[in-house]
Amino acid sequence: MALFKRDLPPIDPNIEADKVVKETGHQREEWFALLDEQQAFIWTPKQISVWLKKRTKLGEWWAESIGLAYVEARGLAKTSQQATGRFTFTMKREFQVEMSRLYTVINDVQSWVVFDRPRVLTAKGGKISFAFDDKTRAHIHFVVKDGGAIVLQIQHELIPTEAGIKPRDLYWREVLAGVQRRLEI
Repeated sequence: MALFKRDLPPIDPNIEADKVVKETGHQREEWFALLDEQQAFIWTPKQISVWLKKRTKLGEWWAESIGLAYVEARGLAKTSQQATGRFTFTMKREFQVEMSRLYTVINDVQSWVVFDRPRVLTAKGGKISFAFDDKTRAHIHFVVKDGGAIVLQIQHELIPTEAGIKPRDLYWREVLAGVQRRLEI
């Protein structure tokens, strides 16, 4: 989603807070609250930046920066097209639970609350890889943050068309909601 223009640096979601306020008139968290009110967490990054450009006084560069920061802050999905023409979808979720417990729940594919359950290809070294019947794959990396939180980084790859991304997004949201419910028991 990077936008390169002669006078502008690459899009940066990690711009200093005082610069965001100076240039946009609002704190990053205020922009995020506005986007939450619009339920932007279900939009694509492109839809977020388009909405910001149309509905606010933000220029293109700032709309894309705020949109990208929102996507990262909320752990929403990102997509990219590979050289093969296939697409990769990524998302992150944070859990406040012990690593071993989260790893066990994720690795127990039969307990997932979805019908399309993948095969576990490998489960080692803080990563679990899955194969799906539609010839796509997914990899989940477990990252421990300072303070003990565990961040799941999900990468679903080999998606044949861009239209195939949204169903994967909904799929993983459902899987992770089920994981969260199971962890709360």
